[in-house]
Amino acid sequence: MISKRDLHLFWTKIPLLSDYIISLRQSRPVLVLSFWRCGSSWVGAVVGRAETAHYLSEPVCKSLHSTSHRLFAECDEQIATTIKDVFTKAPRLGPPWLPFPSSWRIDRVPRGTLVIKEIVLLFTAELLRCQPRVILLRRHPVAVAKSFLASGIFGPGRQKLVLLAPYGDRLDQSTPLTLAVSLYGYFLTRALAALDGYKDCLRISFEEMCSDPVAGFKDIFSFAKLPFTDSSVKMIRRLSSKDEPSRKSICRKSSDMPGRQLQGISALEISQLREVWERFDLPWYRGDKDWVVTTEESSTHKPDQLSGSDISAL
Repeated sequence: MISKRDLHLFWTKIPLLSDYIISLRQSRPVLVLSFWRCGSSWVGAVVGRAETAHYLSEPVCKSLHSTSHRLFAECDEQIATTIKDVFTKAPRLGPPWLPFPSSWRIDRVPRGTLVIKEIVLLFTAELLRCQPRVILLRRHPVAVAKSFLASGIFGPGRQKLVLLAPYGDRLDQSTPLTLAVSLYGYFLTRALAALDGYKDCLRISFEEMCSDPVAGFKDIFSFAKLPFTDSSVKMIRRLSSKDEPSRKSICRKSSDMPGRQLQGISALEISQLREVWERFDLPWYRGDKDWVVTTEESSTHKPDQLSGSDISAL
């Protein structure tokens, strides 16, 4: 029995046919680019569900997972080839990379827009060679560091890895949180350097997207030259109105997200993390209001909250 998925993707397994279909694609690709845990799964999936989009989720990153050290390394010839193939060839990837197979039907691809979500900021310069419209997503560094550590992505093995990298001396090793914040700061600095002078880049924040998802995505769809319809609005409201317990779910009550960002971190830790962030002289999260710790946030840690000392045990 042939599955619907296999039916939608049959043409990708026939080299001459797939090369021809991809060659018919005329729209410029769209790249949703961020560091880990910045909300790019949410943003990428919404943009990837646009009526004329066909979506790939982290194809470069996930192709390197078997050699995870390369996610924190400089781009080399093999990675450059992988990036080029992602943009110019039919996908040869499984369900996690290609979550919406019906959008890859043979009749949709030639008139559609390739949307890719990636989190490999060190490879930004190579990604730009493919001339995508770039949506650069950022998030508060404390929220990123907390989630990055809690997710298990950045365990002790990978922490040692980045400290041995050529940029290791740019990172703060005081605590796992300072290390994660400085890694984010360094990678974002590298991405901005690569994007300097690149015209087709929309820079957005996770916090702004959460405050008004419909307006935020309308701006993104307009920038990406994707149709924004009533169905788009319904989809955005559905994916932004409630939390779902599944770790893999992209549904979230977006209005609650920014208020959680500094929870479980003491005022002293916040001050330390701000000092680390400011070393990178990035244009965002520079004001006092960005680092305010409310009484509720700085109170005794609850069991489901993480402090720097909690995280060091992960």
